[in-house]
Amino acid sequence: MKIKRRELTKVVNLINGELRANSRIIATLLKVEHEGFVKLLYRNEEHFNEFGAVRFEVGSRSDENTGGKQPKTYLLTEDQCYFALTLVRNTPQAIELKKRLVHEFSEARGNPRYQAEKKVQVLKQQIFSLENEPLTLQGFAQLSLKDRKKQRSQIWEIWRKTHATSRSLNYRRIQVAKEVNLIINGMTSYRFRQLTGAGGLMRDWMPLANQYCFYLVEHDLLNLLRRRNWDVDFEYIERVYPELANVAKTRVELMYDLELDSSIEDEVNQILNHVRQQVSANVTPYLQTEAQVLNYQYALVDELERLEDLMEQPEFIEHKMKQ
Repeated sequence: MKIKRRELTKVVNLINGELRANSRIIATLLKVEHEGFVKLLYRNEEHFNEFGAVRFEVGSRSDENTGGKQPKTYLLTEDQCYFALTLVRNTPQAIELKKRLVHEFSEARGNPRYQAEKKVQVLKQQIFSLENEPLTLQGFAQLSLKDRKKQRSQIWEIWRKTHATSRSLNYRRIQVAKEVNLIINGMTSYRFRQLTGAGGLMRDWMPLANQYCFYLVEHDLLNLLRRRNWDVDFEYIERVYPELANVAKTRVELMYDLELDSSIEDEVNQILNHVRQQVSANVTPYLQTEAQVLNYQYALVDELERLEDLMEQPEFIEHKMKQ
């Protein structure tokens, strides 16, 4: 009987950047017990390993067939699948499965998500074989504002060591930074400030994921330049910096299921809505924040002066002398 493609879940799925086929679905389509199919893998383990390590995932439930142990599902590469099918009888079910695998692997390779993920993996292996791994988004989120600003100093180390702060390169440095802003945020920092009235650095106003993306770009660029012992000219920076921005944006959006362009647009709208709610139309978010900081500073000064006055009271001095 011919197997209909929609009868079961797809055999081939993208798992951690790799296309893998599920051993349980393979066994079902072959109309054999999964335990028997796994024995086939074990008997020929040495041969399967020639096509890469056979990976597996552990299920959350145990059953009688596994002796109370958590069941394993094996995740086979394309080559491992085709090799496995050479070891089984050429039944009608096996023939249909071979055809299905050819179609599914082909479709999966053409999927934009797979292509983007593959590009990230390849670049990460070939370019980013770094001694120090970057922080995760969760780790970045836990940094204090002070520590986050320290991470931001990465880009200034790059500019200093490549002499990009010199008068002759200053314009080109601004242009490549503008290009990276466009890639990650879909707008320049000037446009962001123009839309929102926000002062200071654009990055202070960005959503966390967008800030993290800039951190990744600068982390990767800095390490790449260190590995080359800074033996580069500014044309190299102009070429590589935007390329790394594209890769970092793809990495963040795939790993955390985000759209950074939409995030920054939402942030703009939130700031604008906040501005509209202000009593004075002239109050920008930046000025409001600055005013709040000043109020806190004034309150702190008042409290310190009060404490100093208290310390000069005779009762306090007498109490201190008794201690």
